[in-house]
Amino acid sequence: MGLKPRVGYPGGQKGFSLLEILIVLGILAIMAAISSRAIKGALQNKNKIDARLKTETVVFDALRFISTDIERAFHYQYALYEIDRQTILAQQQAAMKPPPGGPGAPAQPVDPTGAVGDLQLPPPPQRLTQFIGKENQLHFTTVNHQRTVANAQESDQAEVGYYLADCKSNITGKSSRCLWRRSSTLIDNDVTRGGNAYALVENVSDFRIEYLSEDPNDKEWKREWISDNNGSANTQNMFPCQVKILLATNDPNNKNMGKFSQTIIATVRFPNNIDPAKRFAPSTTPGGNTGGANGGANGGVNGGANNGALSGGGTGP
Repeated sequence: MGLKPRVGYPGGQKGFSLLEILIVLGILAIMAAISSRAIKGALQNKNKIDARLKTETVVFDALRFISTDIERAFHYQYALYEIDRQTILAQQQAAMKPPPGGPGAPAQPVDPTGAVGDLQLPPPPQRLTQFIGKENQLHFTTVNHQRTVANAQESDQAEVGYYLADCKSNITGKSSRCLWRRSSTLIDNDVTRGGNAYALVENVSDFRIEYLSEDPNDKEWKREWISDNNGSANTQNMFPCQVKILLATNDPNNKNMGKFSQTIIATVRFPNNIDPAKRFAPSTTPGGNTGGANGGANGGVNGGANNGALSGGGTGP
């Protein structure tokens, strides 16, 4: 059956009624609204994802930076002490007069702490560096320093510190709680001061540090590690074996950023500590373990010293 020509159209031409045009326009408007909402939602999700990735990247990079510094934490001391000591002892032995009674008589014993003639044993090496860690700040020496100026008279070792303080954003101009990193190529008796600092992470909502000892009988994380004379018998002149760091951020002025936190555990690779088997060996006398540990802390050298630490000693202003 063919379509009848509409009345009023010359030559019987076909067309659309006003109702049909309105229906089509309504459908197009609905589709445009749906598409616009979908595009808007996609852009919002993209902004959230970008902000989230940015936050995670900043946090991960900061934790990786802190972890690398901690992994390369190192005591500075004279690494050739034991070689010099053995050399002087050998010279003492050679300088001794023949024992009375002829060549077959037993030689006179050599005092390992004394001297013969003008040959004097060097004093035990002094540890010039420290590891001062509290719940929300950490200061220590590390061989993670990178020289940025050609031929600069700088060692691989430097003082490094991490702490919380306010800073102002270069983009928004608003102040927030920030994680700061301080570094100094001049190593002195106070690792908590000196050098230059810069903000590592903005909008920090939480920054916590815990420390683990090498003591096999103490597996509890500690909130403080003081290696100087203010520390306990188990922390003086010692570095921890592991450090746990939690870093969390939250920007209340940017809903796209959201909250994010991450925890990482860093292992100290070159602690230069006393052998744990000797330091924490059981003692039959009261206080013997502690006394032996403190004596050893001021004595011999662990063979793990590296070249970067040898040139790190210095005297502060």
